[in-house]
Amino acid sequence: MNEFKILADSCCDISDEILKEIDVDTIPYYTCLDGKNHLKERVDISIDEFYNQLETNDNLFPKTSFPTIQEFSDFFCQYLKKNMDILFISMTSKFSSAFQAIINLTEDLKKEYPSSNIIIVDSMQASMGEGLIIMEAAKMKKAGHSIFEVADFINNTKHDSKLFCTVNSLAYLQKGGRIGKVSAIAGSLLNIKPIIAMKNGELFPYSKVRGRKKAIDEITKLIAQSTQDNKDDYEYAVFHSCSHDEAIEIIDELKNKYNLKINLPAITVGVIIGSHIGPTVLAVAAVKKAQLN
Repeated sequence: MNEFKILADSCCDISDEILKEIDVDTIPYYTCLDGKNHLKERVDISIDEFYNQLETNDNLFPKTSFPTIQEFSDFFCQYLKKNMDILFISMTSKFSSAFQAIINLTEDLKKEYPSSNIIIVDSMQASMGEGLIIMEAAKMKKAGHSIFEVADFINNTKHDSKLFCTVNSLAYLQKGGRIGKVSAIAGSLLNIKPIIAMKNGELFPYSKVRGRKKAIDEITKLIAQSTQDNKDDYEYAVFHSCSHDEAIEIIDELKNKYNLKINLPAITVGVIIGSHIGPTVLAVAAVKKAQLN
């Protein structure tokens, strides 16, 4: 059986340090801030540079795009030429047409490299929801599980993954067509903060509360309640954009009030997801741990 490589898109928001540690390579997606120049995430623009621009320009709503088919092909072929199998874990297909484009590409690549397995998996998640799935997959690979076993784990566990988030403004989600305009207006006028859940690969309005503090308390409570029957079976992540101190508060609350084990530090949402959700997101995610024995 061939050695296999786990690959992903940059939308998973795993830090470069952790990616290196778990031996996962990512292909960067693009953001466009000026309507002209398309910048590769973490290559042409850093996360800090990106949020500095958002915070200094309230009218800046970036557009994102996925790599070209040639870029995806080059990305995959560097491993296929070494007779390696590939397991590519994608951001939810509901957010981008990239997933179908990759599926179409791999049909051609399988003809060119018939001795290699190429498996494409829709994580049905984004940001650290996707990231946690990738990290569990990497643990399985390190423990000696086959590419097929890892793919089966992802396809089985992704439906049980949890993600809740809140934002101060729905403007970025509104621009991206994720939340209706009426909700955006109500939120801005009444200081109503939305609670948003990821379900079946899409974002859905879950509830509304008045004020940021109540919103933070709500998403913290929701992630704890959604895993309370078997909390030790999950890995957790708290992630944010420009809200590090509040993210730390959530981690402390999850540890001290709900007795959850949080292994990761507060993670900053990357450029691509940040382009669609803006600079005020606070989010929590939980993914079932892989069984390594």
